[in-house]
Amino acid sequence: MRTRKVWLAVPACLFLLTGCGSGSPNVAATVGETTIKMSEVDQLAQDYCTATKQAYQQNGVVLPMGTVRRQVVSSLVLREIANQMAEQYDVAPGKGYAQAVQQSRQQSRSMPDAAREAATTIDTTGGYLQDIAVAAAEQALADEGVTGLSQQQVTERAIEMFTSWSDRSPIEVNPKLGVEWSEGTLAPTEGGGLSVPVSEDAKSAQVVQRFENAQSQDEQVELAQQLTGYARTLPPSQRCG
Repeated sequence: MRTRKVWLAVPACLFLLTGCGSGSPNVAATVGETTIKMSEVDQLAQDYCTATKQAYQQNGVVLPMGTVRRQVVSSLVLREIANQMAEQYDVAPGKGYAQAVQQSRQQSRSMPDAAREAATTIDTTGGYLQDIAVAAAEQALADEGVTGLSQQQVTERAIEMFTSWSDRSPIEVNPKLGVEWSEGTLAPTEGGGLSVPVSEDAKSAQVVQRFENAQSQDEQVELAQQLTGYARTLPPSQRCG
């Protein structure tokens, strides 16, 4: 069984390619002066669920919608960081990213338009961020007069620029989404934004956090059955698959 990788692991996996929150309930996250609305996250999560539902059903997997929403808000935050880097250093993604977008749209051509675009947005975020971070690092080093750049120099600068971006453009995520920015990473918070009592329900919900913190696809596959068992206890509107 194969499942989509839920978390865009950054920065450690960025080149392997792969906060306490807003004060307004209508705001999902802020990156500097840019606001990501909760309505945008909710709609994109629904569209992405539509895009992935068939694959999940074929594999017998069900995800809590909260997990999908956290994946969406993570993707949108990472894209906004990349957008800001691109604007500051006047760079753009390369041909590899354009090809990845084209391939994603081709693979999802039978889906409704909104679902296809959601899949493309989420599934190509890692490539977009990587392309922009590398190009921005190369430009920054060139501006400093550094010549004869090695790939290691560029990679190290790209990671440093990405992980420190919140110093110049503070990142805050709505606490109810259950994810926070910490040391250059968007990761699930304790409890993953779940409002459950300290009971068997709470113990079951812990699998969500373990699944979302998994460092490899193999770990996610191993936990998928437990996560599906938990998700199936949720109302239909709160699950995907």
